[in-house]
Amino acid sequence: MTRPAPVSFRIPRLIAALTKNAKPMVKFSVSSLLRNKARFLFSVICVAASVMMIFSSFAFITSKNHILRELYDERIHYDCQLFFDEQPDEETVEALRALPFVSDLQPLVYYEAEIAFNGRSESGVVNAMEPDTELVHVFGADGSRLEVPEDGVILEAHLAKSIGAGVGDSVSIDGVPFRVDAVSDQSVSRFHYISTAAAERLEGESLGCLILNIDEADEQKLLAHLTETDGYLYSVFTRLSYAGNAKVFRTYDIATSIIIVFAILIGLTIVYNTTQTNLLEKKKELCVLRTLGFQRGEISKSWFVQSLLQFLCSCAVGLPVGIIVAKTALGKISTPGREYVFANGPKEYIFTAVLVFAYIVLSHLLAMNSLKHWNIVETVKEKE
Repeated sequence: MTRPAPVSFRIPRLIAALTKNAKPMVKFSVSSLLRNKARFLFSVICVAASVMMIFSSFAFITSKNHILRELYDERIHYDCQLFFDEQPDEETVEALRALPFVSDLQPLVYYEAEIAFNGRSESGVVNAMEPDTELVHVFGADGSRLEVPEDGVILEAHLAKSIGAGVGDSVSIDGVPFRVDAVSDQSVSRFHYISTAAAERLEGESLGCLILNIDEADEQKLLAHLTETDGYLYSVFTRLSYAGNAKVFRTYDIATSIIIVFAILIGLTIVYNTTQTNLLEKKKELCVLRTLGFQRGEISKSWFVQSLLQFLCSCAVGLPVGIIVAKTALGKISTPGREYVFANGPKEYIFTAVLVFAYIVLSHLLAMNSLKHWNIVETVKEKE
């Protein structure tokens, strides 16, 4: 038999329609929450702010992970770069290739060039490499791998957009015409790619570079050999480059963790206070129900509807606002050489919702725990 709900309240018409088939205790809980609309609105705004902070914090984490993955997992497939004041001669290359601990040695020339199209021009770095190389992978905007053309150029998407060039157009690189064979979308280290054979047409200054694979244990042997090599400038080991960037990005993890913890504490406190206040306002009615045989668990389940409404309304507001805030903030910290893209996917939406739902449930349980300490008889007598 269903126990009757108290009759000293009336659920608003819209909510009454939505809760038409709900249990009387659920209607009682919803009515109690909506009786003070300002309090409910304030709690939703605060929890929505918490949702926004958590979601946008995840955006910073996924964005920096996107940069590291794009550069070190997708593009770079070599262990070391050797830089020279000019492209090393054949004797130097053969001496390095003869070292037993060096493998996959290939040229990768850097050109600082002016790229022009239809009266508009931008400066950029052009990489010349072997068309069939497996040490550098170039990808298009759709994620498919691009082959370095024999005669044409792969333009970086941001520069291509800036000068208005597209696939099939003929651009000028330091005055030399090149057909645009493809466009590559890059978030960091935005290079343009041509073949070493096509690079012979360029007459501008270049920075010589060789890329190779080597075990970490043999790095010092390589450096010892290079000290006696003419024109050698410096080396960049991929593992050290990754470690350096990861260390810098670690500050993002610390900052975002602090923001997430702060957001959780705000949301937990607001939900707890709202639930506790609503309980105290209906203390007499709830104590009467307890004397009639209602268990704390029954009251807690019905009262959880309040927390669920806060959760749904807060996510409906907080997630869209979080997207706007995250994209705006990432755009502000992006630079011409490094773009922080919005890379949140379904996992971040779900994890944000689960995290918020978890602290809402915890807040609810903490507030409901106060029912244990109520003196039911004294409360009923006091009110009478």
